[in-house]
Amino acid sequence: MSFISSFSLEYDALAKVIQQHPDRHETLKQLEALKELQQLSHIKENVDKLELRKKQFHVLLSTIQELQQTLENDEKSDNDDNSQESPAENGE
Repeated sequence: MSFISSFSLEYDALAKVIQQHPDRHETLKQLEALKELQQLSHIKENVDKLELRKKQFHVLLSTIQELQQTLENDEKSDNDDNSQESPAENGE
């Protein structure tokens, strides 16, 4: 009888330990949720990189437009200077 009660106590102790942990179905469900979170995190990182590249590209385009405008203004200024010199040379 001692053997049976000892076995029963061990069984009860093991049952309590087992009950503290989620069942296989719940564990697999949590694992799937973690995998999905990992995928979403990876997608978010890619979106963040894309957003950064988009902002950098916008800055680049703005800089190119400013440079183009500056060059056009310089060219216009040079043309105005040349046209002002032409009548004076023609009058001499």
